[in-house]
Amino acid sequence: MFYLLNSQSNFFNDIFYDFFNPITTKQQKNTNVEKNEKEFTLTISLPGFKKEEIQISTDNSVLKINAKRTKKIGWLQEEYNQSYDLENNIDIEKITAKLEDGILNITLPLKEQPKPNTIKIQ
Repeated sequence: MFYLLNSQSNFFNDIFYDFFNPITTKQQKNTNVEKNEKEFTLTISLPGFKKEEIQISTDNSVLKINAKRTKKIGWLQEEYNQSYDLENNIDIEKITAKLEDGILNITLPLKEQPKPNTIKIQ
């Protein structure tokens, strides 16, 4: 009986919470990662998002992408949050991003590898 009463209480709390608080949807977005000899390219489908609604940051070799918007209805929020561990050969200072037609392209250039050097013995 206690379980039934307790679960009903949670049921009503959930209804009131959903009614009085904004609904947030968290959707998996289509993501593609490509690599060539110069860079990684991360492509994420974020239809409907404006560049002002997307934040990209790095912290301790972690790339963080956060996007949040309120749909036209006014109470429906959509979020995208994703983190990626960066390899130590990524040049973090040269990362660039571009949003075009709902597609976010993030370019992660690789650091230049030191060229082999011959040391002359004296």
